[in-house]
Amino acid sequence: MKTSYLLHRPCNAGGMIRITTGISLLAFFCTLLLQQAAHGQKAADKDEKPEIPKARRVALKTRDGVELSAFFLPGYLEKKAVPVIMLHGWKESSGNMANLAIRIQKEGHAVLVPDLRGHGKSTNLVIKKPGGLTDNKELKLDTFTKLHILAMNEDVETCKRFLMERHNAGECNIEKLCLVGSEMGALVTLNWAVGDWNARSTPFLKQGQDIKTMILISPPQSFKGLTTQAALTQPVVRGGLNTLLIVGNESSADLSAAKRLFNRMERFHGPKPDDPSRLKNHRLFMVEMDTVSQGSNLLAEKNLKPLPSEVIWSFLRSKIIDRETLTFGNREFNLQWKRRGNIFEEEP
Repeated sequence: MKTSYLLHRPCNAGGMIRITTGISLLAFFCTLLLQQAAHGQKAADKDEKPEIPKARRVALKTRDGVELSAFFLPGYLEKKAVPVIMLHGWKESSGNMANLAIRIQKEGHAVLVPDLRGHGKSTNLVIKKPGGLTDNKELKLDTFTKLHILAMNEDVETCKRFLMERHNAGECNIEKLCLVGSEMGALVTLNWAVGDWNARSTPFLKQGQDIKTMILISPPQSFKGLTTQAALTQPVVRGGLNTLLIVGNESSADLSAAKRLFNRMERFHGPKPDDPSRLKNHRLFMVEMDTVSQGSNLLAEKNLKPLPSEVIWSFLRSKIIDRETLTFGNREFNLQWKRRGNIFEEEP
């Protein structure tokens, strides 16, 4: 018997949309498309969508010297644009996340997709030497260990700094930061979230607690010795953030790993409420797709109903995009745009 999960989404009838594996997914998909089409038509009647900005490759540099290459897809909603960082899997690159990135940008939101260190065009490490000299070292994946995967946290931090600049320019809202991680990228997402929520702020400068939503595609239990253990020690990460897990259910090993993570997180989120009215504030969901494909291959599937990209978009829209506040435990977070930086700095 297949498990069903509910994903809350407002609709004209005030009802709920049920996500299940199998044939019921088609019903969900059709309902979702009809609702979004109706919503989109109403918006179109009022005002046409602006032209979608062109994607561009950006060159970033990490604090430990990696020359990071990334694709940036700007949003057009300005201060209402949600920034999304997408992290690919092992031996992949930013191109593997392209279709999902385009889907999210189409709705006006800003997406940054890096080639993680050692991947794609991010293979050069600049080493500082005495006397102001530098040397270059090629990063080769066959030499990577757990420490190299952990160092990808700095890649994500560099991406966040780039998006912070865009935020302060009024081009997105970092308070609604989302991360999408595929396979290895899911582990990097979880572990970076721990650092973001442990970042020390001062009365004058907020430095962390920006990620509010995680989407984990085919998350493994471990990769090269890196596990989910550290993430599950952080209360907000394990039991507070909006979290969606997506996995192909025709691979028993991958399904088992995703379910194990989901079950551990559910202890802190609590079970899914039976009362539909309470689902609005429930933040942990898992969707099984009827395929053996995982990670970016799952995202590329064309015959799934609904498409994984549509499930992800629906989750983002219902859980973060349409929200002005989020409550984690006893704390309420204001998600409205405000300039970030030292409060004594002058506005640009």
